[in-house]
Amino acid sequence: MPAESRAPSNAFHTRLQLRWADQDLNHHVNNATLLTLIEEARVLANQSWTGDSTDGNVAGTYRLVRATTIDYVAPVHYLPEDPDYRHAVDARVWVTKVGNTSFTLGHELSQPHPCVYAEAVLVVLSAETNRPTPIPEPLRDLLLAQTS
Repeated sequence: MPAESRAPSNAFHTRLQLRWADQDLNHHVNNATLLTLIEEARVLANQSWTGDSTDGNVAGTYRLVRATTIDYVAPVHYLPEDPDYRHAVDARVWVTKVGNTSFTLGHELSQPHPCVYAEAVLVVLSAETNRPTPIPEPLRDLLLAQTS
């Protein structure tokens, strides 16, 4: 039985292209490549949410991935059985938690059923001290608007 989607209805959605070289010897997309696809989806979601072609950092701060957890529930294929997903995977990203200095994003890769779930904790750092700093209000507002 295929896994069910964990993505909420307001999740950012995009389709990412796969390359033939993304496969491993088992004809699955390599796990390291899946982490790169998750990162790409996160960057595209951020750009969509902020309307910014850069990373959307607020002046004087930057964001850093502190932790990532991944749950591989099914292989991703370059040539899956479903012809609608030839050379592609659907990606969804959403905000699951907003804390004081960090926030958590949920990610899902599907083909068409969910294959990979991931969570990434991002911490906001002061550009001056390189230490955690409270999430600036403009970013907090943006994140809360995307929270499921």
